[in-house]
Amino acid sequence: NMAGRGAASSAPPEVAEVLGLVGFGDEARWEVAREPLHLDTDAAQLRSASGSIAKAVAGVGPGVEFGSRISEAISSSNEWRLGRGKASGRKARVGLVPTAVGATNIDVWVPGGVLFANMMVQASAAQRRSPSSVLGGVLYYQGESDALDEGRAAAFSGKLQSFLAAVHSGLGEKVVVVVCAIHGGLDRLPFREQVRAALLASGPNWSREARAWSGGGRERDTSTTTTTSKRDTTTTTTTAAAAAISERGTNISASERATTTTTEPGASGSGSGRSEA
Repeated sequence: NMAGRGAASSAPPEVAEVLGLVGFGDEARWEVAREPLHLDTDAAQLRSASGSIAKAVAGVGPGVEFGSRISEAISSSNEWRLGRGKASGRKARVGLVPTAVGATNIDVWVPGGVLFANMMVQASAAQRRSPSSVLGGVLYYQGESDALDEGRAAAFSGKLQSFLAAVHSGLGEKVVVVVCAIHGGLDRLPFREQVRAALLASGPNWSREARAWSGGGRERDTSTTTTTSKRDTTTTTTTAAAAAISERGTNISASERATTTTTEPGASGSGSGRSEA
């Protein structure tokens, strides 16, 4: 789950170079990222506004691990080691903007939806707090709520395309959107395959479980493994996302500024973080 449902004992260590946005709008601030990353976001106010039926308290999710891998990937690149890293003497700093809310359908994530609006507000707040940053990517992991209903599943593809177009219109054509497939069982999600098909067909590049979609139509193979268990798929998705977004981070021109800020995902980018709903 993008918002996080893992046990506290599974939390990854804090990394000084990975920051998380805490608070909302003008009150938002950067702190060292720690799980549960979505403790403030996947909570009563946004759950109520979005119609979420989630009951569990936000727990450990993919966010901090995701940010750590991006920082490591950028920091190990020749572009960083011989350029900004050499000048600063530090690893690449990554900011995570948590916006995921569990158990939500895609209607609240398309333009006009309350969670799409919150994602855009939080992305803007992050960039105001770090004027020298550039938005790197969105990690999108959502769709289980839509797989519960035949009508919503049938409409999912068009709404997903609306979301992707709006992200690139609002956040920039070069922002990488990593779209992750859902995995719930057919006994619980009777229309899962329709939603999965839309997720996997959402852009020009795909691996078995994750797809990196860039508005510029840039081709990148994000495949890292062919395993399909849910645990292995989480690793696959995180690795694919880090590879796609870190490439964006290492190729930022001087005019685009120096530090990569990534909404977590949803974001799925939790990346603006998106929820597995």
